[in-house]
Amino acid sequence: MYPGIEVGPFLSAGAYNTIEGLRLRAGFRTNAEFSKVWVMDGYLAYGFKDGVMKYGANAKYILSRKPWAEIGARTSYDLEQIGLTSEAVGNNSLFAAYSRFGRYRRGYYQREHMAYIRGEIIKGLTPMIGIRQRSFEPLYNFAYITENEPSGQSRTYHNTELITELRIAKNELFIYNDNDRISLGTAQSPIYTLRYSLGLQNTLGGDFNYHRFTLSMADNFRLGILGRSYYTLSAGYTPSTLPYPLLFPHLGNQSLFYVGNAFNMMNYYEFLSDRYASLKYEHNFEGLLFNRIPAIKKLKWRTLLNVNVLYGGARQSNQDIIPDYDLQGNAIPGFGSLNPSKPYVEIGYGIDNILKFFRIEALHRLTYISQPRTIDGIPINRFAVKASAYFTL
Repeated sequence: MYPGIEVGPFLSAGAYNTIEGLRLRAGFRTNAEFSKVWVMDGYLAYGFKDGVMKYGANAKYILSRKPWAEIGARTSYDLEQIGLTSEAVGNNSLFAAYSRFGRYRRGYYQREHMAYIRGEIIKGLTPMIGIRQRSFEPLYNFAYITENEPSGQSRTYHNTELITELRIAKNELFIYNDNDRISLGTAQSPIYTLRYSLGLQNTLGGDFNYHRFTLSMADNFRLGILGRSYYTLSAGYTPSTLPYPLLFPHLGNQSLFYVGNAFNMMNYYEFLSDRYASLKYEHNFEGLLFNRIPAIKKLKWRTLLNVNVLYGGARQSNQDIIPDYDLQGNAIPGFGSLNPSKPYVEIGYGIDNILKFFRIEALHRLTYISQPRTIDGIPINRFAVKASAYFTL
């Protein structure tokens, strides 16, 4: 291979789903041998059933390392699912690869373009500003009511948004690996992330004016000999009336793997909200229990407990914008939303640090279990055992 260019990730090289059939993907990324300031990656993917070529490309230029500053752009055209976008899944490559398999109940093609600039203006204070344009081309029965079409309905849309973000992380520590900057967290201070998105109608083809606010706070603290607790508080609100793919789809997890940023007993796109507040809490007892059992002490296993709670809901106006039938008389599925007075709750308990690499956890879903299936006919499970893999010291 050309010096400075790496191929992969191999986890995403192949998949099989109901829309694409066999999907093959080839990707690359550059490293510091290629350039000390330019970071690029991209991929091509092809589905043999839908016959559509997909692609993605990212480019980033490092303006400064101390303080850190970068400017970047990306473009892509790919198959997505409601609530399972790359933005929602994050950097979990195993979960991202798994979600490409199986049945796509609410799949759509999305074209995306984005440009941004991000920089640390003072230590611990990092703003970002960007502009993003996306299209929505559904592959299932979908429509929304709009005054922009003579028929009063539309199946597709474009949205353009100006994104501003502020990250506050006092005394955050980083390690640098060539062109990668990896956070080690903060010693004693929470990490706050505030984001505001402004929908721009009639700008780059945007169909909607809207406002969207999100806020998150992540921190950890020690409880003496009882171990250490980790938590993330987050909230989001949009006062605008929008088609439900533009609301907040809460990240579910139907895989066999535990995913830290997901609700692990919730199904994909089971609930969407226009305002929400959530708590993800985990407590690691470290060696409190197993260190007292001689036969297990040498294994250095650690017990843990977690609780995920979500409050949310969707205004009637956001439900009414979806008609019961499209112009051809086809039924249009709605979306599931939470009762604002009843939270979604799941709890888990398990063991981590197995061979310093594995985690196994038993999970229970405590609420929204009276119905056997979701609005899309997916079975609702009350209990599951899931595993994950990561390295701990």
